[in-house]
Amino acid sequence: MSEELLKIENLSAGYGGRLVLGTFSLAVTSGQRLGLIGPNGCGKSTLLRTLTAEISKSAGTVLFRGEDITNLETDVLVGRGIGYLRQTHNIFPGLTVGENLEIAAESGKREAIRSIKEVMNAFPVLKGRGAVRAGLMSGGERQALAVAMVLMRQVYLLLLDEPLAGLSQKSAAGLLRGIDKLQRREDFAVILVEHRLKLIQPYVDRVVIMVRGAISEDTDDTNLLTSQERLEKHFLV
Repeated sequence: MSEELLKIENLSAGYGGRLVLGTFSLAVTSGQRLGLIGPNGCGKSTLLRTLTAEISKSAGTVLFRGEDITNLETDVLVGRGIGYLRQTHNIFPGLTVGENLEIAAESGKREAIRSIKEVMNAFPVLKGRGAVRAGLMSGGERQALAVAMVLMRQVYLLLLDEPLAGLSQKSAAGLLRGIDKLQRREDFAVILVEHRLKLIQPYVDRVVIMVRGAISEDTDDTNLLTSQERLEKHFLV
């Protein structure tokens, strides 16, 4: 049985005095691949930003690998092994692909655990592109680079905030395959926030639906992602 990796208890957070998450609780085990879905504005991105200390918590506790991380700063959380892919501003467009990966390998408090060659093998669109300026690449290539940068260092939990947004079907599928390849090898947990539900179904083993800052359904039946009838019960609230 997998060990509990992340435990969120009665978490409250929001913006400018507006509560988005109210007494939110969730547990994630090591190696679990959780798809976090729900209508726009339901609190999915807020949850990820709260877990990485980009948004202050007003109440609740967060335990990670048995340690209370509720009040730790973002850089410390990265050092503990929480990787976070933001929706935007996640690469250095003026630098080359190789330079981006080198910065990712050298920054923070964790040692790089894989070579640039290894991450390029996981994301084939990056192969042979080391000298290319990142800002000149396609959207799919830039997103693969962003994920590769996060995964240059050891992560126990990978938080992905709509990584497929704006990508073609081919690029989105390639990105998911690359993440899956490394995840299966190292067994880190993933919380994936995404709207392209059919695409992510093969890559998650648990689905949590959020509505209005709370969990509306929590299931390991990933067929939910392709059931319009079941989804409408939550999305048309």
